[in-house]
Amino acid sequence: MKKALKITEKGPRAVAKANLFLTSYFNKNFDFEIKEVSPDRVIQTCIHCANQEARIKQGQKPFACKEVGLTERTNFAKVIDPEVKVRCLTCPPDPRPDTHWCQWEFYRS
Repeated sequence: MKKALKITEKGPRAVAKANLFLTSYFNKNFDFEIKEVSPDRVIQTCIHCANQEARIKQGQKPFACKEVGLTERTNFAKVIDPEVKVRCLTCPPDPRPDTHWCQWEFYRS
């Protein structure tokens, strides 16, 4: 995967960028933002999630995607850089702030 995506760097930034690229490439329903807090800590925020927003419009509750998101990102990080860990800062079923749907931290301790 690293070869196919031409990823040569390591660290939280590399994992977050690669994850964003693949997520955006295969699913155009998300609007993500990446903030590099430090060389060892990056925050990835999903501002808009068309899937969740469609559920709300249909009168449904948001899908509880926290466990799926954590598993996907953790396994993805292991492929790009095994030293990078993932922590969920907020994601349904957590209470949702008005500013975003979910937020993930990629970090190296």
